Amino acid sequence: MEGLKKRIYVIALALILVGAFNTYAGITSSSEPKTEAWMEERAPDVVLNMGYATSADNPEQSYRMDETTYKTLTPYGIVARSYSGKSGDFDAVLIASRSRSSFHDPRVCFTAQRWKILDERPIMIETKTRGTIPATLVVMEGPRTRQIAAYFYRGPTGFKGSTVQLKFDMFVQRLLGRSDVDGVFYRFIPGNTNCTEEELKHFIAEYLEEAKKSSGGYF
Repeated sequence: MEGLKKRIYVIALALILVGAFNTYAGITSSSEPKTEAWMEERAPDVVLNMGYATSADNPEQSYRMDETTYKTLTPYGIVARSYSGKSGDFDAVLIASRSRSSFHDPRVCFTAQRWKILDERPIMIETKTRGTIPATLVVMEGPRTRQIAAYFYRGPTGFKGSTVQLKFDMFVQRLLGRSDVDGVFYRFIPGNTNCTEEELKHFIAEYLEEAKKSSGGYF
């Protein structure tokens, strides 16, 4: 036990020293911050042959998140698109940022929208070219119906299933001197309350394939 504690202290000290060196050496990000317009251009337009509904104010999105969300998270941007067609009806939201403070526990948003969380558990989503994606499946109950949703993240070293994992990834990679420490939040809610877990996972898998092509691998 003592040996384990010593190793933890050594690792922690090493990370702090590397972070201090990078700070004083003047290491900064080599890429310019993205914008919401940049995200809109790279989010997938079509998934499973389904396009998304456009809003009157912005044809690049189905709706705009409230201003409180923008002020609280201060991200690069938020892209909300609702895809519908023969394969179903799915709402997809992307949030991207370089700051760890932009990523909050999504359960707070669910409960704020009057959803009561009944169950929450980790799931794995198999994709064609992006490996197995860890995600969190949420079962919620509203005033009139029951609903499922799924969310996950992508950090500097890959996909993460929880907020804590993403923030730790961004923190460590910044300490190690990496400049590309962006994080991305993905949230999916089916419009059909009868949608099964497998149907939702299938849509997400196809969404990620399209997002890989449309964004050059960023999303």
